[in-house]
Amino acid sequence: MNVYLIRHAEPEGAAGRGLGHTDLPLSAHGVEMARGLAGTWTGTARIVSSDLIRARSTAQAFGIDFSTDPRFREMHFGQWDGLRFDEIASIDGERWQRFMDRFDSERAPGGESFVDVQARALAALVDLPAEEHIVVCHAGVIRALLCHALDVPLKLAFRFRIDYASVTLLQLSEDRIDVCYVNADRFRAI
Repeated sequence: MNVYLIRHAEPEGAAGRGLGHTDLPLSAHGVEMARGLAGTWTGTARIVSSDLIRARSTAQAFGIDFSTDPRFREMHFGQWDGLRFDEIASIDGERWQRFMDRFDSERAPGGESFVDVQARALAALVDLPAEEHIVVCHAGVIRALLCHALDVPLKLAFRFRIDYASVTLLQLSEDRIDVCYVNADRFRAI
């Protein structure tokens, strides 16, 4: 089964922030990005989206019905969610540094770790019915799933470049997940 993982398009005011569950709309440029990516899709697939507006708005660009699953949400930064990274460092520097050093296993205060993100995203992925899917989600979710598929330690997740409105294709079978391509600017035939 093919699963196309789409990172949502550019949200308004995201630069330098830990968005996580902060629910920002797409920027004007993000709306155009979503439309452009949707225009490269020529197949039929079920669409599932994170329930956050930046993902839902990206899914809406495809012009077909879709469902939502909150398990495809970005990492929850708890008390830090929505704050600028420099703000977090200035108000909670020691905990921020500890989190940055061990983001894979350390939880943000009131939030979650990358291990938590990977577990819920993987559960959502394996719960998909056995048919072609487009999953509109977030960079953290895509990185976590790639780490699982490739047996890469979560500490190396940021070595995967995942741009706004990009496509990563996974092929799922009963006993494995194959990575066909990562961070493409359009849907590609395989």
